[in-house]
Amino acid sequence: MAGGTTATERAQNGAFIPFHRPGIAANYFGLSISNDLRFGGWSNPGSSWGVWHESYGVPVWQAPSDPKLKKGIRPIESALSLILEAKPISFEYKSLIGNWSDSEYQRKKIHYGFNAEDFPISDLVNQKENGFLGLDYLEIIPFLVRPIQELVEELDKLKAKS
Repeated sequence: MAGGTTATERAQNGAFIPFHRPGIAANYFGLSISNDLRFGGWSNPGSSWGVWHESYGVPVWQAPSDPKLKKGIRPIESALSLILEAKPISFEYKSLIGNWSDSEYQRKKIHYGFNAEDFPISDLVNQKENGFLGLDYLEIIPFLVRPIQELVEELDKLKAKS
């Protein structure tokens, strides 16, 4: 279910629990007709987030990205050196992260990622309430796209010289 639908459409197409503070906001939490977990604002169309499950219940997040919702937009000037500092790893999870790690599949699966404490973009690292560090993997994507653009720009310059 896409953001921007009306409250009536959401109510007719799924099971939602509304939260309403008169004069302030109306929000919801529930399941869409396609069984996506959705939460967001009825009073602010397009401000919803969705969680859906891929195989084995791994959550996938979709965040609002409309420029009308953003302020302080600045380009990422260079990211190649940051990405070159990143140290990709493979690993298995210990049984330290709650019910998710109780899944036999998740415990046996080889995962790929980074150690948050070593990650060169500190803005993407945060400490959770349980004391463990977290890394916002989704926000790494722009830092991967920018180096590709930088390399293409360099390649174009080299082609122009020859």
